[in-house]
Amino acid sequence: MAFQLWGKVRCSQVQVYCCNGLLAYGIRKPAYVVFSEASLRNMAAKAPLAVAKFMHVNGVGAHKAKRFAIDFLNTIVEFKRMGRCCLCDG
Repeated sequence: MAFQLWGKVRCSQVQVYCCNGLLAYGIRKPAYVVFSEASLRNMAAKAPLAVAKFMHVNGVGAHKAKRFAIDFLNTIVEFKRMGRCCLCDG
């Protein structure tokens, strides 16, 4: 059971890291400009499903929430809907 939980946390991290990379690529900035690694880990662990909850992720302020929340929330919702990572077998 603990291994399965760890696998889900890792896969959710993969999902938010990929979302972060795509957004960074789209704005032609390094990925750390969108969100830091610590923020991404916190986001994957909390898995917020609403903008109000997204604002509770470390490193998310009003500006970043307005600019990036929808993309990350859609990524998290899709991950939860599938029950597994779409990028790996996790």
